[in-house]
Parts: sequence; C-alpha cells; structure tokens
Amino acid sequence: MKIPLAVTVLQDSREQQPLPITKYPVEVVGLPVGDYSLKGFGSWENPRITIERKTIADLVSSLTSGRERFFREIQGLCRFERAFLVIEGEVCQIEMGQYKSRAYPQSILGSLEAIEVRTSIKVLWCYDAERMARRVEGLFEKFLSGMCKQLRPLLPPGVSLAIADLTKPKAEHYTGVRVYDTLGHELVAPGVETISLEA
Repeated sequence: MKIPLAVTVLQDSREQQPLPITKYPVEVVGLPVGDYSLKGFGSWENPRITIERKTIADLVSSLTSGRERFFREIQGLCRFERAFLVIEGEVCQIEMGQYKSRAYPQSILGSLEAIEVRTSIKVLWCYDAERMARRVEGLFEKFLSGMCKQLRPLLPPGVSLAIADLTKPKAEHYTGVRVYDTLGHELVAPGVETISLEA
C-alpha cells in the first residue's frame, strides 16, 4: 500500500511577489530565514530545507549597501541541512553590468563564489519567475523523495510512501497509517489509524 505524503510549501509572509507555485498547496507564514520551505522542515526545531529567492536587483543591493544584513541571513541559511540561493535572472546580466549599481560585475560574482565555496549554500540561476517556481517545486520533490527512502525502514511491511500529486484527482481513497517525522509533524495525508514512527 502506498501512502501519499501531504506536501505543503511554506512561503514567507514578507515575500512581495510570490512565485507561481502550482504543484503543491502554499501556506503563508513567517519563516525564520529564507523565502520558501516545506511544512515540518523549515523551522529552527527541524531546519532541513530552505530557499532564499533574489532578483538581480535584490542580489546586487544585498551584496553592496545591504551586505552586512545579507551575510547575517547567510549565517541563518547555513543552519539548514539544505539551503539554496535561487537568483531570478542570468549570469550574463551580472557579467554585462545590467543592473543599477556601480559595483563591478567581478565583485558581485566573486561574492557569490565565496558563498558557494565557504558555506553549504548552493547558488542556482533561473531565467524568470515561472521557471524558478518549477525549479523550487523540483528541489522540494527531490528532498521529499530522499525523505521517503530514509523512512522506508521504519514503515510496516508492505507500506511505502509516495509524494501526493495534488494537481491530479485522487484515483483511490487512502486509508491506514499516518506517518510523522521525529518531531511529531504529520508527513502524510490523513488516514484512519494513527501511528508514530519516531526513532
């Protein structure tokens, strides 16, 4: 029997132009750091995955006039097991100086390289908000696939986890167990019985 993971994307309440995330439901909350995370995995109690989103203008501002504040945010991102800095734009925009600042392109790119080399944060580039939304959904899906594999030894015989695709109608009704992470956060869609798989 497959049990679908109930996935909820968390969007920070300060996000001014939300990404068009369509694959999973989105809940607006105050995140401790970053702009997007997953319910149950985006708090200081269980810092597993977070995504910081920047436009080119935001990025340049953060690495110049807002540098001190931005590197405090970087320190917070580093507390997460998986952290991503996703930039809406292309590297060539920085290389050609297509931004409103006197900062040298090599200075901006050098700062990004330093973040990647000196921290666990991965820097990713996406052409526009639509592509970024798909990339964010993909990152969360890969993370959850890994969680399914990690939880497999804890599941009863004959039970497996699957990521629920809420864009498709349910072909069948799932009943059975509810699965929780080690902090008691529910990871799956509601079932009839409830068991805890805490280690």
